[in-house]
Amino acid sequence: MELYEWQKECLKNWAENQYNGIVNVVTGAGKTVLALAAISLLSSVLKSEGRRLRARIVVPTTWLSRQWKDALEEHFPGLAETEGIGIFSGTRKDSFRRSCTIYVVNSARYTITRHMKEDLEEGFDVLLIADECHHYGSPENRKILDYQKYLKGSESHIYTLALSATPECAEYDRVLKPSFGDEIYRYGFEKAVRERTVSSYRIAQVALSFTSRELSDYDELSTKIAYIATRLKEEYPSLKKLSIAAFIKAVSRLASQEEELPSAYLALCFQRADISRNAEARIGCTLSLIRRLKQNKKVLIFCERISQAEALYTQMRGSVYGKVVRYHSDLSRETRRTSLEQFRSGEARILISCRALDEGMDVPAAEVGIVMSCESQQRQRVQRLGRILRRSPEKDTAVLYYLYVSESSEDRAYLPDLTDPSRIFYLDYLKEDDDFLNHSYEELAANLWSEALELFPDDDAKQHELRKCLQEGLVRQDYLQRPEYCAQQITSAQTQHERNYWICMKRLCGMR
Repeated sequence: MELYEWQKECLKNWAENQYNGIVNVVTGAGKTVLALAAISLLSSVLKSEGRRLRARIVVPTTWLSRQWKDALEEHFPGLAETEGIGIFSGTRKDSFRRSCTIYVVNSARYTITRHMKEDLEEGFDVLLIADECHHYGSPENRKILDYQKYLKGSESHIYTLALSATPECAEYDRVLKPSFGDEIYRYGFEKAVRERTVSSYRIAQVALSFTSRELSDYDELSTKIAYIATRLKEEYPSLKKLSIAAFIKAVSRLASQEEELPSAYLALCFQRADISRNAEARIGCTLSLIRRLKQNKKVLIFCERISQAEALYTQMRGSVYGKVVRYHSDLSRETRRTSLEQFRSGEARILISCRALDEGMDVPAAEVGIVMSCESQQRQRVQRLGRILRRSPEKDTAVLYYLYVSESSEDRAYLPDLTDPSRIFYLDYLKEDDDFLNHSYEELAANLWSEALELFPDDDAKQHELRKCLQEGLVRQDYLQRPEYCAQQITSAQTQHERNYWICMKRLCGMR
């Protein structure tokens, strides 16, 4: 199989670390192919020494087990034909005496150690691959690592490879690193973009506002939360010097012990967060964005609540937006499968999703993501950005629109640690006017408009066309592209209006 340079470097590091380690790699950059190459590499090394290998792959969901099976069949067709690839999940329990077996973690907890023991007794070495490894630090899921207790003395015949775009978790140092080894390779967004293993991207941070009623309710809850926080610090002095994140974590621990005041604090925080997540402006802004995007752009919309996803879907069905499908856990398996197939084939242009698509699943390529609502967890945000970064021939730059309410405690930045400011632009949504502000864009557009009035002061048709082009560019990121890219779009434009639009964007790029 053909590998990227990062995959070759990573395999080298893995071999130097005795074929153990954690790999931190951005979604869409090819971690599955890396793992398949690792199976091939280790199998060849052991074969040269007269030894045999069995690979045991653990994944968090049934969907992922199918994706892994498809990948194995594609890259190892001989293996698929001779002995098949085992699946160990739910009601399907294939024989584990195969070169490759894929486990869903729920079925692996109480079986994989026994299977690995039999592998060793039959003279096989074992490679344990843990996909989305951040799931395996919890008390239940870490039972897949019980082999460390029961198979002591066999360490030289057991190898590991742990994969995730976000491996750090609460038990990272205590469970994951001792089990899989240190992080041997990190492949982040910026390096992946530079090496073109994923699409280039930009993030639009879109400020919304509450309605007057929402703001009143939010402020009332904020006052109650502040009052209880003060009481908590008086009752539990150890909370006083904690950061906000540490404070919430400590209060959650106290609430789990059925302490009344911490439980009341968390309940109010949840109520307040719901006001923000369900803010009326979110659906209006999302609809307005989609109307202004190019009609050939495939769009993936992330919601935090199924009710919100259904409300948006109801408003978009049978309208000017193109075919819309949705994907969430309340839908039947067949409906979900059909939605993904229609989105993949292009029959559907827009896919509305909830958390079910946040990680793991091989989502069809999309150029635009809209985060209509989300949690503050870094893992969720990284995974959602990764959903739109998969390369495709027709995609140059992916754009993610992050909606937040400016009067709330939500993060103003989608990824606060993002170090490249050129990847970010800012919009304000004006619900009353159903319009947007983009201050940096509008300053450039005003300069171009002034130039145009001097060039054709009495030509109403040209002025109208320019105004239309500038309005279209308001919420897009095209004015941030390279002039060379705009020139290519001018050459390949299918209509005169499209050509005019890219001429305007090229001029704005030059001004910028």
